[in-house]
Amino acid sequence: MTFLDPKYLWALLSVLVPITIHLWSRKKVIVIKVGSIRFLESLNPKQTNSIKLNEIWLLILRMLILVLLSFLMAQPRIKGNSQHTAITYLVEPYLLTHSKIGALLDSLPENSVRSFQSGFPVLENADSGSGTHNTPNYWQLAYEMEDLPSDSMVVFTRGFQKGIKGMRPKIRANVRWVLFETDEPSDGVVEAAIDGDDISLLRVNGNHRHLAFEKEILSRNSDQLKIDSKNDSVEITLSAGQIILPLLKKESIGVHLFYEDSLSDQMKYLESAFRAIDKYLDKKIEIHSEKITGTIDSTDFEYLVWLSGKPTPKNSGRILLYRPDDLANELIVPAMVKNVFHLTRPLNSENIIKDHLAEQLIATLDLHLDLEEKILPFDRRTLALDELRPTKIVSPKKKEHFHLLDLSPWIWGLLAVLLIGERIISKYRGQ
Repeated sequence: MTFLDPKYLWALLSVLVPITIHLWSRKKVIVIKVGSIRFLESLNPKQTNSIKLNEIWLLILRMLILVLLSFLMAQPRIKGNSQHTAITYLVEPYLLTHSKIGALLDSLPENSVRSFQSGFPVLENADSGSGTHNTPNYWQLAYEMEDLPSDSMVVFTRGFQKGIKGMRPKIRANVRWVLFETDEPSDGVVEAAIDGDDISLLRVNGNHRHLAFEKEILSRNSDQLKIDSKNDSVEITLSAGQIILPLLKKESIGVHLFYEDSLSDQMKYLESAFRAIDKYLDKKIEIHSEKITGTIDSTDFEYLVWLSGKPTPKNSGRILLYRPDDLANELIVPAMVKNVFHLTRPLNSENIIKDHLAEQLIATLDLHLDLEEKILPFDRRTLALDELRPTKIVSPKKKEHFHLLDLSPWIWGLLAVLLIGERIISKYRGQ
């Protein structure tokens, strides 16, 4: 027997309560002096023993009731053999709405087709509207497939790159992966920004091979656009319909560089890189350079560059620290703390070009907040089968599959019988 919530087994200590009450409620022996014992001869000793015996049974009943209540709270289960199937077919939820797979599903045995999502529900029990447009985590589900009571499995999937997360799993299950390319192009607008009378739209389009971006500039008076009165959002008319996006305003970015004399060359390289970014992105970057001459208190810069070995002042914005690290693979790497980055090597005229300093600095600016989540629905890039498959491991021991049988209904029934019996005996004995 196993328990889903074993912490409630501590409630078994409650059986001590009726034992304690039973011991405390025993009548004390009182010595009474009498002149004659002739009136005591009619006392039946068997009747006294019967009374004690009934009290013991009543105590046991009450203890059993408390034990059963504790078990019910702990949710008892017993293992039972699962019904084993030869082949199970797993279909990614999105494909269930695709016309090309309908005929295939009709030809497969009943109850052998499951939805390729957490829990692997049988199709007739699956929520058709849940997760239809979401891409499952293929490798996480690959681990879970080992718990399915099936000799082998066939997975029908789109094989999207965005469905691959974490390390390639190693599984024992016999799985065949079948890529089902829908070849449906994606196109949309994920970001809109205003600059004077112009509205710039960031468009994304892709298919199973690539994902591309392009910027489109429209006049705010364009028939495709409808800007609200506060210039906070814009309604865009596309071929697929209308969408509403927040309207971003092009604002300058403040970068403040603090440096020591020994690192003044590093400051100049970084200053030049930020100016190149300003020109390349057509986004104003206001650069302020200042030599460190004393103690600097907490600051509130949008972007702080600290070229010094002295303690870093507290800053609410993003921070780039000079922290040489011979083992680092990049010039700039993220630190363990959010919004903090490390410059890992001294800069020179060679590595700023070879290691793409400007491009690495762009990544630290976070110019497109939450843009990755907005792009995901349009990412249709697929993987080759060799890249998608988990690693198959051979194990001499075959994994046994069980299902857990809930004992609660039987315990409730037994509990009802014991409660009725306890009430009858209590009433009869006056306990």
